[in-house]
Amino acid sequence: MFRLEEVLQLKDGEEIRMVVKRHAVTLIPKLLGALLLLAGPFFFLFPLFRTGPTGMVVFAIMVGTGTFIAWRSFVMWDGDVFIVSTHRIVKVLQTGIFSRVVTEAGVENIRDVAWMKKGIFGVVWNYGSVLMNIIGIPQPIIASFVPQPKQVHALVTDMMDMAKKRGLSGAGQERVTKADRVKRLLDDLNEDELRTLERKLAREERHQTVDRLFNTHSGEKTVSEHSSQERAPADEYGLSIKKITTASLKEIDE
Repeated sequence: MFRLEEVLQLKDGEEIRMVVKRHAVTLIPKLLGALLLLAGPFFFLFPLFRTGPTGMVVFAIMVGTGTFIAWRSFVMWDGDVFIVSTHRIVKVLQTGIFSRVVTEAGVENIRDVAWMKKGIFGVVWNYGSVLMNIIGIPQPIIASFVPQPKQVHALVTDMMDMAKKRGLSGAGQERVTKADRVKRLLDDLNEDELRTLERKLAREERHQTVDRLFNTHSGEKTVSEHSSQERAPADEYGLSIKKITTASLKEIDE
């Protein structure tokens, strides 16, 4: 039997909103085949047993095969699960009796989601597929043969909206937290430390202004090689002025 804790460990504040399996109608074809293998030998029970050991072996093989097919079909159906939580979606694909593939994505990474019904059986029995395109994953995550695909689609959409709201509130809270931290740090400084900080900020601003001024001057492109040669002395002159200005600023700061 499928156990949720084997594929999903809930995070803080995470809640399971839906656990859905393939529609039970998808079990019918394989169970019918298994039923034929189980019931068939009993119709020929006496003829088989009259043949001796060979008939009994055939009887046992058919019954065993039918039982195995029925059990395997149930295990495969029970293991195919689509899970929707407040933080993510999880698709569990049972590829064998002892093997499965688990794919998950955060609801904030879902680009878009769609649902569809296909065929007369899907319409009559109300099952279909839900397709989710995920950011960073080339292939969509598809939950196939799920009952009431419209409701599943609506739930996934609601979780996407909740994730967007959490993201906006989280970003705002982060900004407020950083501002509070800066304010607390400034409140802890005494007057001398505040004046020192102001001088350092003013000095840094002056240096950045000088750097921008002379970087802009030296970064201008020339139109031709001749004009470049004419501007070379001017560039050297500008660099000299920059050195003098920087030295003067250092003296003022000191």
